[in-house]
Amino acid sequence: MSRVGAEDLGKTVACPHCGRPFPAEDVDARRDEPPTIRPRRGWNPPAAPVPPKPVAVEPSFVDDGRLECEDDTALPSGTLVGLALLPWGVPMLWLLLPVFTGKEPIFSFAAPTALAFGAFGLCLGVGFTAKWSHGTKVKVILAITVLTFVTGGLMFAVKKEWVEAVRRHFGRGELVWQPFTPPDRAYDVKFPGKPRHVETPLKDWNLAAFQYADEAHKTLDVFVVAHGPPPAAAGDADADWFETAKKAVVAASGGELRSERQLTNPGHPGREYVLSLGDGVTNRIVRVFRTRPLNKRDAKAFYLAAEGPFLAPTAPDVQLFFSSFSVK
Repeated sequence: MSRVGAEDLGKTVACPHCGRPFPAEDVDARRDEPPTIRPRRGWNPPAAPVPPKPVAVEPSFVDDGRLECEDDTALPSGTLVGLALLPWGVPMLWLLLPVFTGKEPIFSFAAPTALAFGAFGLCLGVGFTAKWSHGTKVKVILAITVLTFVTGGLMFAVKKEWVEAVRRHFGRGELVWQPFTPPDRAYDVKFPGKPRHVETPLKDWNLAAFQYADEAHKTLDVFVVAHGPPPAAAGDADADWFETAKKAVVAASGGELRSERQLTNPGHPGREYVLSLGDGVTNRIVRVFRTRPLNKRDAKAFYLAAEGPFLAPTAPDVQLFFSSFSVK
């Protein structure tokens, strides 16, 4: 090893001992360099490391009220709630339709309210399903809303005759009508079975009443016949007498009077009242007659009633019951 001056580094100089030329290099700098590794024959360098697969990020709520996912495709929760509120348009529609159509639904307002509440809860459940895209959520919520409006419209359009036909077909067996005459033989009538004695159906009217209600559930209808002296407050004139009877009938039903019409039972004036009871489902059809003998003490009032869910005055059983009644 020979030493040369700093000005000769990097040049080819002659060895002072043998005279042979050699490149002048800085030995200390070469020590700091990493050694050069020459690959052996048949050796392959290691492959580059495989990056780890991305981990799915669970959706989470952030301060601005959004459901945040890795791809940022979640729908704002406020929009979801707004869409879920759409089924509440069904009860509002039920309030407007009678004004424009003049038709009253046979179901109470509780029916569309319950329908809207159930659809609202279902829409909220769909809206906060984390694994669905917001497009899928919107489509499902709109489908539920459309189905809710269709169902609400069908419920509004249902007629009492349709419900009565279904109820008659599936709700009971064949009825066997039997003639009935009370102990004083004041009238004849037919019941779909054996009646039993019950209390007077009208308050302050002292009437002997008989009622048939099928305990075997062949029918949900109830049939009542009663007769006796009318109260003194009823008066003598037909207008006053039947007005007193109507007030007693409505008060006994606890519901709403839907219609009223005049009728007669050979020689005896009468009225028919159609009422909707407080549950919004049960209807009661009442017929009231009066006799006008020469002796006022012998005057009698006759009360007939047929009652049942969605029962219509034109139902065959109702017509058979009323037509079988005759005063003796």
